[in-house]
Amino acid sequence: MTQMDLDELANCYEKKLDEVILDIEKKKKLQYVGGKFIITYATAELFSLRTELYFLNENDQWEKAEALTSKYMKFLKPRAVKELEEKTKIIYDIEPPKKSEMEIKE
Repeated sequence: MTQMDLDELANCYEKKLDEVILDIEKKKKLQYVGGKFIITYATAELFSLRTELYFLNENDQWEKAEALTSKYMKFLKPRAVKELEEKTKIIYDIEPPKKSEMEIKE
C-alpha cells in the first residue's frame, strides 16, 4: 500500500473529477463553474473526502453535485495525518477541466 500526502491525494482524484465534470456537462447540458475537494479529519482512524461541484444550467440556475466518502488514515503519510489533525479540514479548489484529448480530435 502506498501512503500519500494530502497534495498527492488531491492530485490522485483530479483526473477522475475531471471525467465526472465533463460527463455531467455533456449528459445534463450544464456548464461547470467551480467546486471544492475537501479532506476532513474524522477520527484517529478515518478521514472524509467530499466533493462539491457547481454548475449553471441553460436558465442560469445553479445546480450542485456532491459526493462524500470515508478513507482510512493508514493511506496517508504520517506528516499528512499530523497536518490533518492540526487543521481538521483542507480545501482544494477544483478548476474547470481541460477538454479531453478525445474531444479535441473529434
